[in-house]
Amino acid sequence: MYIGALGLQAVWMLTLGIMGSVPVSEETTAIGIAVMLLLANFTFKIALGPIGFTIVGEVPSGRVRAQTIVLGRICYVAGGLAVDQLIPRMINPTAWNLKAKTGYFFLGCDVLLFVYQYFRLAETRVSEKDSAKISESGS
Repeated sequence: MYIGALGLQAVWMLTLGIMGSVPVSEETTAIGIAVMLLLANFTFKIALGPIGFTIVGEVPSGRVRAQTIVLGRICYVAGGLAVDQLIPRMINPTAWNLKAKTGYFFLGCDVLLFVYQYFRLAETRVSEKDSAKISESGS
């Protein structure tokens, strides 16, 4: 579900970037851009955000669970700070002036994360007897 939501998020970002690249008036694309941003936010709030916090707490072995949660939280906060600094510069007409083309940047981030998660994220749909196998993988 997590990887599927990440792929869906990439689709929303691609659509957003295309809407920003189409040479039509801003008034005609404003509604479409707003809808794509709402869909991206909805996808994050329903799937990516909650599942991400669950994965960080459930996948690591008991010995390193606390350290993994702290490291995950630090990365989340650092990433949030970076994004909070980048987005205003990306969409500001007097700075980088990317506007909705900012979706391409986040599409790239989503694709990189999708590929990484596809190969690295541990499968958690296992029975109780296989939970030791997840702990051994170190993911």
